[in-house]
Amino acid sequence: MRTVRLSAAALFVSAAITTAAVAQAPTPPYLPSQEAPSHPKELTVPQIPHPARAEAPDSDYELMQEASSTSYIRSNVSPAVTGTTLTPPVTITYSGSSNAVTINDSGTNRGLSSSLTNTGNSNSAVYGETKGSGAGVKGINSGVTGSGGVFSINNAASAKSAVSASTNGTGSALTATITKTGSSQPAIIGMSTASANAGIGIQGTANDIAVYGISNGTSGIGYGVYGYAPTGGAGAVGLSSSGIGVLAESASSYGVFAESTNSYGVYAYSANSSAVYALGYKGDAISASSTYGRGITAHSANGIGVYAYSDASYGVWGQSKNQYGVIGEDSGTGVGVYGSSASGYAGYFAGKVAATSYLTVSDRNKKTDFAPVDGSRLLDRVSRLPITSWAFKDDRKLRHIGPMAQDFHAAFGLDGDDDTHISLSDAAGVSLAAIQELNKRLQAKDARIAALEQQVKTMNETFETRLAKLEERAAPAAQIKTAY
Repeated sequence: MRTVRLSAAALFVSAAITTAAVAQAPTPPYLPSQEAPSHPKELTVPQIPHPARAEAPDSDYELMQEASSTSYIRSNVSPAVTGTTLTPPVTITYSGSSNAVTINDSGTNRGLSSSLTNTGNSNSAVYGETKGSGAGVKGINSGVTGSGGVFSINNAASAKSAVSASTNGTGSALTATITKTGSSQPAIIGMSTASANAGIGIQGTANDIAVYGISNGTSGIGYGVYGYAPTGGAGAVGLSSSGIGVLAESASSYGVFAESTNSYGVYAYSANSSAVYALGYKGDAISASSTYGRGITAHSANGIGVYAYSDASYGVWGQSKNQYGVIGEDSGTGVGVYGSSASGYAGYFAGKVAATSYLTVSDRNKKTDFAPVDGSRLLDRVSRLPITSWAFKDDRKLRHIGPMAQDFHAAFGLDGDDDTHISLSDAAGVSLAAIQELNKRLQAKDARIAALEQQVKTMNETFETRLAKLEERAAPAAQIKTAY
């Protein structure tokens, strides 16, 4: 049994992914917002191929996948030819402009191999350091079947990372870049082949932003963060103790696109900040699809579960064929769903809306420009307001009674420039003002009726008194006539 020695070339190539390019993620340029559609469009999930498992036919990779310990048999490799033996330590001091050491090998084995067999050794098998602007270790594969580098841990008891990248500078610890034009593959693929409903593809842990994704594509479909769980796990999970669990920005497509067959599309938790923050310049900030579970689940202990903002379209758009498009639940004294809009709709529902109660903000401290209402003119306008029975074109089975928004707007001049909707507050205000005017008129009529009744009563009493006197005067004459 021979100990297989790990290729330095493979190590060189593998380490390049961690240190080859160190640069901050670019900030997407601001793009003008598109006009909001007149009505919600059908939600369609883009059909894109799921990233396939990266193939690495390199023999080192195959051995690392098959072996269960640090020693394994390699029967398809010929024994290394014995060469010149060097007595360590060996130091090469060189100040020229060419390579200090160059290995050209046209055989079928490794160009360079380094193995550390001391289990107490904490150093690297291959160490590269530079004080210049290049990489400490760089690996290049000019073929079409091999990978740029392979890192693997074969001891099942090890809890260490196969690749570790750290920086004490101001750049990113790990940068992956695809330079091929038209490529639709992810720059980074995180894959876990653990048992069903277990394993994590990509995990981010930070005091600020756990996962940050940017897509600067100007056409086609680009994703800031793409998560896919085919066996029932979560498409994307972001956890943060004081920052943002998941933050994604996209210039022309989805900030976050997550798909899950049986579980959560996106699950995010934050203790003190927003669980999910997504910004989409032209496309949807968040698109989540789930076959049986929840598209998005967000939990925040002290902050906002989900905060969505749009310059020209919908902050949150929810659609469901058989269940609820949006569910907001609060078990304490907070708000289940909160919507705010400076010039549009804080919430728009193209269908039935059910609630146990409706509360309209009517705080005096929130209002200004008070003016009296002419109840008499308002009641006259209400009496002339056309009230008909009708049905919506989209639901002809149900009948309704009420005015048209255009007639209501023309009669009372309310709702600003919008003459296609009627505010519940305005409808209630008009009704209350009309009721008050009716009450005034009824009170006036009641007073008039009471005065007329008193007048009639007085007249009746006077008539009865006069009649009694006339009867007294006529009584003696009647008696005398009877005597004869």
